Amino acid sequence: MACVLLSNLGASITEVAQDALVAEYGQEKNMKGLQSYAFMASAAGGILGNLIGEYFLMKTPPRTKFLVFSVLLSAQLAISLRIREESLGLPQLPDHYKEANLRKY
Repeated sequence: MACVLLSNLGASITEVAQDALVAEYGQEKNMKGLQSYAFMASAAGGILGNLIGEYFLMKTPPRTKFLVFSVLLSAQLAISLRIREESLGLPQLPDHYKEANLRKY
């Protein structure tokens, strides 16, 4: 149960971050309906993923399901650990803010 809770929490945080990135990109490029398209694509992907997932849940043995799930989670962890914040192209804090925050701790 704890793993499912953490997984859902991670998915919620990812959804909020994705929505913020889409909103900023839409404002930057002056595209009004970009968020609507992103939500429609996300909903279609969720429906398709659930249908395919149910099919494979019915057809595969439990050991194979566990193996595939473990591989997918391991790949997600490896990718998450490899990506650095600088690669996202976000603005960096000035050095004096970083030094002030380090002094607090």
